[in-house]
Amino acid sequence: METWFTAIGDYSFAVVISFYLLYRMEKKLDTLIKAVENMTSKLSLHSQSTIEPQESSKKTG
Repeated sequence: METWFTAIGDYSFAVVISFYLLYRMEKKLDTLIKAVENMTSKLSLHSQSTIEPQESSKKTG
């Protein structure tokens, strides 16, 4: 807590709060990026599993 007071005294309250909020937003964006990447990989696996049987049925039919 003492480092926060030192930073506020050295810079200003607005600058310290801005950096703190940017840091929090960056963590949330990282979480969002991981979720989107995870969903994308699941969707690509799902689409591959639904496409392959259809292609094999077309070849035999």
